[in-house]
Amino acid sequence: MKKRIKTVSFFCLSLLMLTSCSMIDFSEDCTFTGNVHVKFDWANLLEGDKKPALMETGFFSESAVQNYSLNRDTLLTDMIATGYKVLAYNHDQSLTYTGLQNIETTQVELPVNREDDKLYTVQVPTLYAAKAAIQVSADNLTLCELVPKSYVRQVFVNFVVSSNGFPEVKSVAGELSGVATTYSLDLMEAMPSSAILPFDSNKLSKDRFLSTLRVFGVNPAQEGQTEIQKSMNLSLELADGKTYYENIDLTRLFSGFTGASMYLTLEIRLTAMGINIAITDWHSVDWGEIEL
Repeated sequence: MKKRIKTVSFFCLSLLMLTSCSMIDFSEDCTFTGNVHVKFDWANLLEGDKKPALMETGFFSESAVQNYSLNRDTLLTDMIATGYKVLAYNHDQSLTYTGLQNIETTQVELPVNREDDKLYTVQVPTLYAAKAAIQVSADNLTLCELVPKSYVRQVFVNFVVSSNGFPEVKSVAGELSGVATTYSLDLMEAMPSSAILPFDSNKLSKDRFLSTLRVFGVNPAQEGQTEIQKSMNLSLELADGKTYYENIDLTRLFSGFTGASMYLTLEIRLTAMGINIAITDWHSVDWGEIEL
């Protein structure tokens, strides 16, 4: 009988030890968990963009990072109860992602290639990202609301051509220098870097063309740093096969450009000496003005 009592007592003591984390605060020896409801708010989805199929979502704590590929609002269970910095972004196969183990070092890099000692890059694809900070409590449901926002800056260039006495302009193409190729997902801004972005244009009418450039940024002026020069090399092909070339410096125009988009109008005049380019209108749109 005494042996049976000892056995039962030992069994009860074992159960008490197993459940003691929920009864007494043994913070050094016990792991507490909670649930997280991840909710995506797509109010900032730009017109013409499709919602990304997947959002890579990282929960960064002081000791580790937990990564999830999410395609909708999701309930994550058994998350360690602690503070997290949360970063969500859509992954594009054409880009390079670095520093993903630490939110402060996460960066996205455009592909680049070198030709004739010049560094070239490409248009930025559809990219969205969101950040949040949460505190997961033990045995409670924590809401993690993420509001993805496009981190692509757009430059719309309207070309107005005056070609009196010349054959009709067939096409307008060019290259924009000083385009950033690296973006910090932690800072949510382009990092100092520079390459050349080639572009074409759509012909809207006999004398009007439109180019849309999608970039991380164009290296605006920063205090204490040498400003990266920005210029646009243009080529006009006429109906008779002749091509004209000209360059315009846009460093001053882009020196304060940190908004979501810029609308720029360039007037191109054909003369017997070549072509003349003048900026006739421009304005930028801030991020706040495009939010719905």
